[in-house]
Amino acid sequence: SLVAGTQYRGDFEKRLKRVMDSIAYEEKPIVYIDEIHNIIGAGAVNGGSFDISNMLKPYLAAGHIRFVGATTYSEYKKHFEKSKSLVRRFLNIDIKEPGIEDTIRILKGLRKNYEEFHDVVYEDGVLEYAVEMSAKYMNERYLPDKAIDLIDEAGAYGRTHPLRGEAWQNLGKEDGFEEEAEIIGKTAFVQADGAIDKKAIKKEKAEREIEDCDAIVCGSDQIWNPASFDPVYFLNLGKESLKRISYAPSINDDIDFEKKKHIYRRMSDCLKRMDALSVREDIGVTIIEKISGFHAVQVLDPTLLLPCTEWDKVASKRLLHKPYLICYVLGEIAQQEETIVRIAKERGISNIYFINTRNTQNYQKQSKELKELKGIGPKEFVSLIKYADVVFTDSFHATAFSINYQKEFFAFRRYQMATEYGGASRIQSILRLLQLEERFIDAKTETSFIKLIDYNKVSNRLNQERKKSYHFLKEALND
Repeated sequence: SLVAGTQYRGDFEKRLKRVMDSIAYEEKPIVYIDEIHNIIGAGAVNGGSFDISNMLKPYLAAGHIRFVGATTYSEYKKHFEKSKSLVRRFLNIDIKEPGIEDTIRILKGLRKNYEEFHDVVYEDGVLEYAVEMSAKYMNERYLPDKAIDLIDEAGAYGRTHPLRGEAWQNLGKEDGFEEEAEIIGKTAFVQADGAIDKKAIKKEKAEREIEDCDAIVCGSDQIWNPASFDPVYFLNLGKESLKRISYAPSINDDIDFEKKKHIYRRMSDCLKRMDALSVREDIGVTIIEKISGFHAVQVLDPTLLLPCTEWDKVASKRLLHKPYLICYVLGEIAQQEETIVRIAKERGISNIYFINTRNTQNYQKQSKELKELKGIGPKEFVSLIKYADVVFTDSFHATAFSINYQKEFFAFRRYQMATEYGGASRIQSILRLLQLEERFIDAKTETSFIKLIDYNKVSNRLNQERKKSYHFLKEALND
């Protein structure tokens, strides 16, 4: 340390000058100063003004040595911004939080270092999962730090809690992928959704609950996602004579068959026990056939089995009485703000609202037109879509309710990912099924030319799909 051991006036200045003069001999030298706000006041004697920042001014003025500093917004405003001479000599560059794709690339660059340090292997898919889950659930922190901490904690846990021999086989964790996914899942979900955990039923209790049942049904959003594989979600419980039915489970769209062969082999084994097999998306039909050779029927999501008259019994009273556009965004709303405002103006709507979610809690809106709605539960959610003039969303269920209530809506990608679907296969599947593909847009889409939805045709297709889905359930239960 330059300060340590300095007793007399001038000692510190000599040390700093010696260091800077030696750096000046280098060709095109660059000095990086982390926490640069600390140079203000450091080295000053008895509260004097002659500190490091003043000692560096001759070198800054000379221009031979380039200086790069880093600090936070708050520290910059509190300390650095008050020194007009330093502000004048430094170019201010804002480095914003990286997106999902950039953070994944950062983690891939760090992967080898963390693997060597923790003596673990991060399987393909774990880094992507860590980034997506940290972005979704850890709102008080920023990328890439929170995603890095997640894989760091997962690696430390894997190192200190190794599984060997029989225990490894019994848990079915063939090469560590699921162990990492499980640890990351615990870190992300338990802190965010502890209340949900209290309502969960343990497998032993579930076994007792279904002793007298003739059939059991599984189905929910992404329960068959390979990244969170669990045999229980394939109804691996209960007596053999139980009829096992899958209704509308969803599978993640970011599928890499070669890198996750071991997961798909186990999924295929679980599917053999199914008596009736259906999935929610057309991509799920393709995946099931590829990994197992079985044919799955594409059926509607349960929310679309009920007509809107049934959902009216759930919806709260009308909350907003003037015409409005409602936004329900679970991904990156900031990237969509310009498009949202443009669509509202095209439709002559001056009231734009977005529902507060985990990903919008820290959202700093740029447009004054957007207004935030907080404390929205399921009843209010249904009501807001029911009475909306336009719905803008990256959510499957907001899309489903918009269709059910025959609303004009626009759907878009949740994340600008490098995959074919970008986290939107579930929305795109229902739009293809009902021939509403033009309702899936991006920032470049010319929305003013998109025609209003002909809900007479959509209703006919929806009713046909309802009959098909009801028929599947009746056949499965009565077979």
